[in-house]
Amino acid sequence: VLSSIVNTRVWGAMIYNPVTGLLKVLNHFGWELANPLGNTESALYAVAAVDMWGFWGFLTVMYLSAIKQTPYEQIEAAHIEGATNYHIFRYVVFPTISHTVVLMLLLITIWSFLTFDYVYLLTQGGPAGATEMLSTLSYKFAFTTFEVGKAAAVAIVMSFFGMLASAAYIAANKKGGQ
Repeated sequence: VLSSIVNTRVWGAMIYNPVTGLLKVLNHFGWELANPLGNTESALYAVAAVDMWGFWGFLTVMYLSAIKQTPYEQIEAAHIEGATNYHIFRYVVFPTISHTVVLMLLLITIWSFLTFDYVYLLTQGGPAGATEMLSTLSYKFAFTTFEVGKAAAVAIVMSFFGMLASAAYIAANKKGGQ
């Protein structure tokens, strides 16, 4: 679990860099790969990969702690009854962690509105606007073209979507707590 600046530096300099990174090594061994951040078709996926990689540590801790709350007696009883690993997960473990899964999906949705850092640090919304998000668009309106009214309008739209996701999170949290 690292800060977004460290994540983008690691991925930008050590993996995606075609001169000094992993791409150079792969190109050296005959894999003709271009920098995915420079291609309009793959740039958004490349930024998403870095963003998802940043969340793996947090999600792993959350899911492992949720799985540990499954009573071992239930798992043992399912084994004795002859349940397969799939059936144990499907009918014993998953119902225990389902509230955590729902809450994590909602939190990730809320946090997706905070994608400014990864997009801006890796591509600044480029190439050719392929990774442009509402957050980077608002930033460009406010600080590049000084169109503060447009920046505020974009921020209000972002706030509306964030409010909807937050309301869903609160509703799911209340339902899970009962």
